[in-house]
Amino acid sequence: MDGLELRAVRGEDEPYLGAFAQAFAPGDVVRSAIERWGHFATPHPSGLRVVVAKAVADARGPERLAAIVMARPVPARIDEDGRVFAEVIAAAVHPLDRIGVRGPRVLAALGAAYLAEHSAPERDVITFGFGGESAWRSLRFGPGVELIRRQPLLVFDVNQGTAALPSGVFSLHAFGDNAAALFERCAIDWRACAVRDATTLAWRFPADGGYVRLVVGDAEGTLDAALVTARGAPGTLRVLDWLVPSDAVGAQSLLVQALITTARTSGLARIELALPPWSPAFNTLQNHGFKVHASDRIVFARSAHPRLDTWWLRDHWWFQPFDQARPRSPTEPPEGPLGSWPVTADPCP
Repeated sequence: MDGLELRAVRGEDEPYLGAFAQAFAPGDVVRSAIERWGHFATPHPSGLRVVVAKAVADARGPERLAAIVMARPVPARIDEDGRVFAEVIAAAVHPLDRIGVRGPRVLAALGAAYLAEHSAPERDVITFGFGGESAWRSLRFGPGVELIRRQPLLVFDVNQGTAALPSGVFSLHAFGDNAAALFERCAIDWRACAVRDATTLAWRFPADGGYVRLVVGDAEGTLDAALVTARGAPGTLRVLDWLVPSDAVGAQSLLVQALITTARTSGLARIELALPPWSPAFNTLQNHGFKVHASDRIVFARSAHPRLDTWWLRDHWWFQPFDQARPRSPTEPPEGPLGSWPVTADPCP
């Protein structure tokens, strides 16, 4: 586009990045992503994927970044093969460049440049995002970005429950190396998924972040099943990761009891999960009293592999709130309802 340079971010762009972040309100996801750059870059050795549209000084304003697309690489598996996915955590146009049709065109051009650089079978085989309608409009910036599904919720209304965790269920301060073995058992049924190991789980669910880790295991440290929860919307306990192998039927029942106890003792009246509808647990949890609710949250992705099309991902990709990189510290608010962190800012006002 005239007056724009589309390219990977450079060290010389640092002051422009700061100015771009300041154009968004405190707490906005775009501003937060830039301000917490180092945090999001930490887990993967290849660092962040960031492309920018650099604008020359014009009638709209001084030299600046007109748009940014920012994604974090995610260690993943497809049919036991190690792969890399990428979660888009910010895709936005500067307010000065949103007027008229320019905003969508800028983001579309930058999105195409991003995908050309990073979306490939041996690089980022799946590029994905999650959010509401505004995120879907913003991230539909290039060929192949498709809606995977509107994410349904499993909701349990807590009326009664015991005050103690059931026998065999424990609360952990942090996951250890035994989490990897549990992941391997779960991943047998997950043809596409992000990797869970001690390092990844510690980054996503920091020990000081107010998360509750409930596990079924034994004194020797074996984990039969686990889940991670946090307070969500007012009165709600959210399950952020469900690590229950399909053959662990008894463990699933114990964890449901533990969830009810945790919610009740925390003064919370509602439990909320978001599982893929193809998952056996999506059906069996309904036998435990969970009801299916619709939501306005959308999972969308772009595959760089001809076999991994929209339909394949819809039926085989294990997608959880875990896959949204929104770690928080004790000074930050709870994670909120499903998808309450929008992944993008609208390109148009």
